[in-house]
Amino acid sequence: MSANNTNQPIVIHVPKTGGTTLIVALTGEQRQRRADDCYRHILWIDPAKKERMTSNAGDIFEADGAAKYRNRQLTLVVRKPIDRLESEYNFLGNRTEFRALWKRTNKSEYPDTFKAFVETPSASESMTKFLLGRDLYDPTPIEESAFECLVRRLDELDFTFGVTEEMTRTVANAEHRLDIVCEKQLKRHRTSIHKTPRGDDWSMIESVFEANNPMDLQLYQEVKSRFEAQTTNLPMDALDGRTFVGDAYDGLLGYVRSTERRVPFEINQGLIPDKERFAAWKKDNIHALLHMHVMALKTCGNDGRAYLLEWLTRAADKFLQGDDLFEADPADPLDSLRRLTKQLFDDRD
Repeated sequence: MSANNTNQPIVIHVPKTGGTTLIVALTGEQRQRRADDCYRHILWIDPAKKERMTSNAGDIFEADGAAKYRNRQLTLVVRKPIDRLESEYNFLGNRTEFRALWKRTNKSEYPDTFKAFVETPSASESMTKFLLGRDLYDPTPIEESAFECLVRRLDELDFTFGVTEEMTRTVANAEHRLDIVCEKQLKRHRTSIHKTPRGDDWSMIESVFEANNPMDLQLYQEVKSRFEAQTTNLPMDALDGRTFVGDAYDGLLGYVRSTERRVPFEINQGLIPDKERFAAWKKDNIHALLHMHVMALKTCGNDGRAYLLEWLTRAADKFLQGDDLFEADPADPLDSLRRLTKQLFDDRD
């Protein structure tokens, strides 16, 4: 990738760090852009086949990256590593194409639990691997020299740093250092629509994570300390009036509008024990499912909550048998979706 054709700033979007929210705020664009020279993210090598997904950030952190990008401004936001990986596990797990990619890469089914996910080499050091340009789910260990070069690069180039847990201050830091002005009210993008509840084994998961991800943990601290140094002298009014709006139901609309023809039932993959049987069921009923989707979109007024309530009513009427009862809860349609998914597809005791 050539970096000599532009001096425009670069946003490095580590997945599940609030990067979509940030880049929309910085650019004023209404949707996430495709990965390119100025936007470093993950992308399918062949979008038609979807057999390999990789990061386009790696050349920034290669040996010649300091010279190649010395005239560019770069923005990098990180998130507490275990929280980021947990969010990624849930995000990827309810998307069929990423479950299929996992199976091709690891020759096994996508892990049923976050604990099993954390224990695999394919989920280790995922932030660091992304920055080094690795493929998604790459299990190959990182050489210490590559990590050391990465950390040095944070000081060799003109970085603006941010932390997901402090997004208000992150946006203010970007405004101050990049000399831009963002809207005071910003929309959250890609808010999680499904999160597996943490169980009694969470402390054990944390221990396994810490053992398997020392570089990610150090990277987070390296970036966070630089972020804190950069924001020490922000203008007094830099944080005034900033608000973020949007919830899981906004994320739901993005999910179902995908070209993958996703249906809401797929959000709760963990409640569908027989994935192959579900795939066959979806194929057999695709025309009815698409009709429900279109009709719900027509009536929802771009409101994800209204969309799901309408879709659930139509799905229950279509697929429940005999005397089976179901009533969607207007206060919590996502919970109603979990109940209907379980009622239709989970016959485990």
